[in-house]
Amino acid sequence: MKVITKKLPKSEILLTIEIEADEMRKFKISAAEEIGKEIRVDGFRPGKAPYEIVVQKVGEEYLQMIAQEKAAAKTYPQAVVQEKILPLASADFKVLNKDPFTFEIKAAVFPEFSIKDLDKVYIKKEKVEVTEKEVEEVLEEMRKQKSIWHDVESKVKHGNRVEVDFEGFDAEKKEALGKTNSKNHPIVIGDKMMVPGFEDAIVGMSKDEKKEFEIIFPKDYHSKDFQDKKVLFKLKVNRVEERKMPEIDEKFIEEISGEKMSLAELKKKIKENLEHEKLHREISKQEDNFVKALDKGADLDFSDILTQDEARGILDKYKAEAEQYKIEWVKYLQIIKKTEEEIKKQALEDAKKRLRNTFLIEKAMEIETIQISDEEAKAYIAEVLQKADPKERYKIEKLYKKDSDHYKNLKHSLKVKKLFAKHIEGYEEHKH
Repeated sequence: MKVITKKLPKSEILLTIEIEADEMRKFKISAAEEIGKEIRVDGFRPGKAPYEIVVQKVGEEYLQMIAQEKAAAKTYPQAVVQEKILPLASADFKVLNKDPFTFEIKAAVFPEFSIKDLDKVYIKKEKVEVTEKEVEEVLEEMRKQKSIWHDVESKVKHGNRVEVDFEGFDAEKKEALGKTNSKNHPIVIGDKMMVPGFEDAIVGMSKDEKKEFEIIFPKDYHSKDFQDKKVLFKLKVNRVEERKMPEIDEKFIEEISGEKMSLAELKKKIKENLEHEKLHREISKQEDNFVKALDKGADLDFSDILTQDEARGILDKYKAEAEQYKIEWVKYLQIIKKTEEEIKKQALEDAKKRLRNTFLIEKAMEIETIQISDEEAKAYIAEVLQKADPKERYKIEKLYKKDSDHYKNLKHSLKVKKLFAKHIEGYEEHKH
């Protein structure tokens, strides 16, 4: 095997690999054996037909194609090891010559770049505060969750829940439009779950009342067919309900908290939870600000091969999620209010940002030679075990066994946290 490498822009390497005739003969024999197991040849058991018979059956060109695939799959990994290349992804496989079999392939590697003034990057923390108003808003939301709806004869107002029949028509052609009709559709007026203007049109109506009104859909509406489109809706109110909120008494407090406590104690608990949530958001913001600061001093550029590869992974996760909930892909896109083009574009943007952040953090850790010892990892695991349910401790110990993938991932995660702690004020206190 002969290998020629050529450095390309954006941290890509072009490998040209030539395989000697004798070696290629072995791949052709292997391909014939594999094909022989899948085809029927009179007089021979599966996989036992001679090489020449298999070639006659499927043709030299098909056999050559399978042999080339096997050769490339075997020799490419050997070539990158031989040339001391650590590919993160590969693409653009191309056959250059059949005899001797020669092909080229691009490998995307970790980008070469620098970060200026890393030692001067320091992110100040902001004070986290929770106001009494925020506590009261959470308490009010809890009351809403425990509220009861009851029928009323009064006109519809904000905060009411209604059940309506409606159908949409093209405002000019007066033709019925698909996916714009529903029966006994529940709507809480003010929740803004419908197209802008729809809920406002129901305000002031009474039970059994009918109404026609026009709405122009937003220019950025998720369905292109309805963007900036004028639609005539015909609507009938079938039911009007009003929310009855529970009193804040001992029974209510015990229901939402799961234990007996005073209102003051409940508010204290709500405040602590809000502080924890705000602190978590603040830490995430500090981490983002740190990475942005790294980016300002970095001359980073990386391969589109990596971006495309990462974007495919993101899309595959979306599709797996839809499959998990047994939702058709088209329906899933409707639920998240995105077109196929929009979600692909978003996946590319997310992929680029994710990769960029990863490379910046990895480079910063390399510059500062940040390491996590086995002792530090064991200390962290011991802390986790101490807080864990005694019944789960054996599983955790097994999961984080030294040199396991989980153990390696943990050490990497702790390395990142150590980097953040060095450059973010107060991070050490809350890094877990």
